[in-house]
Amino acid sequence: MKKYWLVAAAAVWIGCGGSKPRSAASVPPPPPAPAVEEPRSTTTDTRPADTGANSNRGTVVAPVEPPPPPPPSNEGKIPGSIEEINAQLRDVYFAYDRYDPDADSLNTLRTDAQLLVAILKEFPNIRVMVEGHCDDRGSAEYNIGLGERRAGRVLEVLHQYGLPTANATIVSYGKEAPQCVEATEQCRHLNRRAHMTVQ
Repeated sequence: MKKYWLVAAAAVWIGCGGSKPRSAASVPPPPPAPAVEEPRSTTTDTRPADTGANSNRGTVVAPVEPPPPPPPSNEGKIPGSIEEINAQLRDVYFAYDRYDPDADSLNTLRTDAQLLVAILKEFPNIRVMVEGHCDDRGSAEYNIGLGERRAGRVLEVLHQYGLPTANATIVSYGKEAPQCVEATEQCRHLNRRAHMTVQ
């Protein structure tokens, strides 16, 4: 009897498909694995902010135009014509009936000598003329002699400052070529002078 029930139970189990494997299509797919979030770095960037030359990387900077050059200076420049040279030479003035230059006149002669020496290096054939002048007081003959002494003394000083005497000549006009004709002391002072030109 027990054997009959075992056989019957086995037949029922087989008939219900107990031993038949399920097809792959009837098995549900496994659920997707949950996304794993990458752990965030907790390291703090301790590098200092770049505020130097590298801070503008990636920024296009327009080139800066250089400033224009300064205009050429005339200081120390040798004049290019006789007229320009004579315009730069300055007269020296004398006290009444004197032919020795004072301190201001010596400074003027030093500047004139420097210019003349520089010009003679470039143009060795240039001649320097030193004129002696007087005011209207005294005789014409006396003033011719005084003007000559004034011109000669000026040439001596120019030579001391480096001017070759071989390139220079003196002449006296006495009171015959005044720069000013008014009968005032200021005008007479302007006439007591030595005047230099190049030729």
